[in-house]
Amino acid sequence: MSTEAYLLLHKEGTVIAQPLAAPETGDLLVSLLQQGFVLAPRQILAGNSRQALACYENEISVLPGTQGVSTMERQS
Repeated sequence: MSTEAYLLLHKEGTVIAQPLAAPETGDLLVSLLQQGFVLAPRQILAGNSRQALACYENEISVLPGTQGVSTMERQS
């Protein structure tokens, strides 16, 4: 399975994984930023958006100060 780079955007507990190379990414990115989404500071390499989101969740769960804190609690 091939992998591609995903951008991650988040707002109020919602996280969106968008493939960087997709033709609609530019317009979608502008729209989401205008709606208040924040671009995560890194890209994730994954086979699909579900894998990208899972990888992001794993990375967040091991950050200092977040152990034992659920995803919903961290995002609020």
